[in-house]
Amino acid sequence: MSFRFLLLILLATVTRGVFAMPTAPLTFEPNHGQTDARADFLARGPGYLLWLGHGETALRLGTNGSVIRWKLLAAGPMTGVGESRTAATSNYLSFDDTRVAKAVPHFERVRYVGAWPGVELVYYGSSDGHLEYDFVLAPGTDVASVAFEVEGAQRLRLADNGDLEIQTAAGTLRQHAPVVYQQRNQQRTPIAARFVLQGATVRFAVEHYDPTLELVIDPVISYATFLGGSGDDRIGGIAVRDGETYVAGTTDSVAFPPRRAACRRRMGRAGDASYRASTPPPHS
Repeated sequence: MSFRFLLLILLATVTRGVFAMPTAPLTFEPNHGQTDARADFLARGPGYLLWLGHGETALRLGTNGSVIRWKLLAAGPMTGVGESRTAATSNYLSFDDTRVAKAVPHFERVRYVGAWPGVELVYYGSSDGHLEYDFVLAPGTDVASVAFEVEGAQRLRLADNGDLEIQTAAGTLRQHAPVVYQQRNQQRTPIAARFVLQGATVRFAVEHYDPTLELVIDPVISYATFLGGSGDDRIGGIAVRDGETYVAGTTDSVAFPPRRAACRRRMGRAGDASYRASTPPPHS
């Protein structure tokens, strides 16, 4: 039996469309000298940079340099290993040759062993660039040993629906409330669970479950999108109707994702009005 804590981190902003539309799955690069020596792995997602290593996850958001860190409490030495190598590689060159790294591989997942006795930590990404990670607990491991501290947030709060909201200057990070279930005879049995927030420390509270079966803690997956281009994009209004989200505002971006009918032969003002309708994907 193993216990799985599956968390999804979504980035969102309500004041400015500073993130690009995600188009590629998240992959992880081992640090071959192309980034800070404290990092074991580096990843790039829609609107953020991610570093893994030394018992913490660091996320730099947007263009203002806001950094959020998740630090594992009382964690031991950890070794990270990339899994499921992709066909992609990266090459880094610099004028002074201080950060030259060639043919850096990409991996779909990173697995850390040794965070706590009997616990593995697995990072991976969704197809649209969101970060996900699992805590995998071996039989007999105490769930209470799994705890992390959030640093760099302006405010932490538990929403009414149980989500953990991490407010930053660049927007709001959201970790969805864990949905827990056990598989029995190909049927899912839901188990009550929730985040426990004490100051900046986050733990999990899991109600009664069958210790002879695998326990899966999974987020409630809601849709999210990041709208914007390369310039100054501002949202003036948001409305939701019949399951669709309507966003209106202005954009100075030449790379803002337009409809074909929006293209013009002559340049007008420096900024353009923008409008977009988004329909959430069907639930799986």
